[in-house]
Amino acid sequence: DENVIGLPCRITYQMIENATGIVARKLASADEAMKMIAITIDSADCMITTIVAALVDMLHSFDHVAKLVSEICCLVSEESKNKLAVEILREIGRLDTSIGTNSDTGGRASGIRN
Repeated sequence: DENVIGLPCRITYQMIENATGIVARKLASADEAMKMIAITIDSADCMITTIVAALVDMLHSFDHVAKLVSEICCLVSEESKNKLAVEILREIGRLDTSIGTNSDTGGRASGIRN
């Protein structure tokens, strides 16, 4: 059942949220949390959508999570395809960046020509 498989991941999300620095990372056991997420991805394909949604939400909410998410992508054992990295990039590409922007670029990256 997905709820049973997803329970450890829900706990690890909280551990990663609390890992804001080197000391906090050790206290929150973030390295072990990242390994738990990678193992879940390797063993249960059905959870990838849920995990990606949670990680993208944390990327949006917490500055320190970007480094941790990149490390999780490296921990996933299927490195030749790395579904996690592909799915995260795909999900970020779907985000509507035009909402809430007041700049003259209309939500586009500053390096893109208009």
